Amino acid sequence: MLVEDGAYLVYGANGVIGRFDQYNHKERELLMTCRGATCGEITISEPYSWINGNAMVIHPTDGSTHVDFLKYQLRAVDLSCVITGAAQPQITRQSLFPLFITVPPLAIQDQIVMELDRICEIIEKKKQQIKELNTLAQSLFYEMFGDPVTNNKGWDVKRLDEVGEIVTGSTPSTADSTNWDGTINWVTPAELNSQLYYGETQRKLTTKGAKGLTVMPCGTVLLSSRAPIGKLAISAQPMCCNQGFKNIVCRKSINNLFLYFYLLLTMDRIKEMGIGATFKEVSKRAISAYQTIVPPLPLQQSFAKKIEAIERQKELINQSIKETQTLFDSRMEHYFGN
Repeated sequence: MLVEDGAYLVYGANGVIGRFDQYNHKERELLMTCRGATCGEITISEPYSWINGNAMVIHPTDGSTHVDFLKYQLRAVDLSCVITGAAQPQITRQSLFPLFITVPPLAIQDQIVMELDRICEIIEKKKQQIKELNTLAQSLFYEMFGDPVTNNKGWDVKRLDEVGEIVTGSTPSTADSTNWDGTINWVTPAELNSQLYYGETQRKLTTKGAKGLTVMPCGTVLLSSRAPIGKLAISAQPMCCNQGFKNIVCRKSINNLFLYFYLLLTMDRIKEMGIGATFKEVSKRAISAYQTIVPPLPLQQSFAKKIEAIERQKELINQSIKETQTLFDSRMEHYFGN
């Protein structure tokens, strides 16, 4: 049904999923995901869009409710009571009908929407600043070191196991409670997000649970090698890991921030090394033999200082985002709380 160069956006359960050469809704519509794990999420479509059956259209009919007000109103509602189905969560028109919402006069709706839109706009602008800083960091790498794939500046090249120790881990028995709820950080690939540094882990090992595992120092480059391949971070605390990693404890010849960005910018090549039928994994042998450029250490360290400055800016912006989000949540509670 999707058409690559279609003139109209297509909306499904998770927002825009492609384009089509026809539309079935002329106006902006309020959409509620009605199937799957994201059941109950609220978005608004663009005018002249195709909306498929995985998104329920909630269209005000009597002119008493603005669609943008309804968006915020429904985001404040606990929809768990209208979600049915065990294996496949869903929302039906029948389950949604008994739901009651409070609808103030249109003028008040406009005031509420204007205020909440303004706060959301501030948050989005700050998130865009984070994206721009991430782009700046990658641009700095290209400016200082050239193309990491072609090595057009002719830097020395070494295997990863020449510039660092490759460390993997394992999962202690989960049936033995004496292995868990200790003080030793233990990380899994699922925990890593887009943050450069990762510190406090979701689970912790006891000394018994960590027996036989390598406790990696702060500054270790964390690289997930399966489920999925290619998540990256730098450890902000000493930690152990499960078997889904091939991490690099850097030696003196390479800076961990430099190596992080080198791996980030050549990740497509690393992912291609994954093998396996049930799920793909990059082996320790493959990571050990993976080659990295090694510019002079002072140049790497100069790059790292620039990245640290960028990270400090990002930290300030992220703190501002949290504060603005707290303001938004309080205003939502003011307008829509019980």
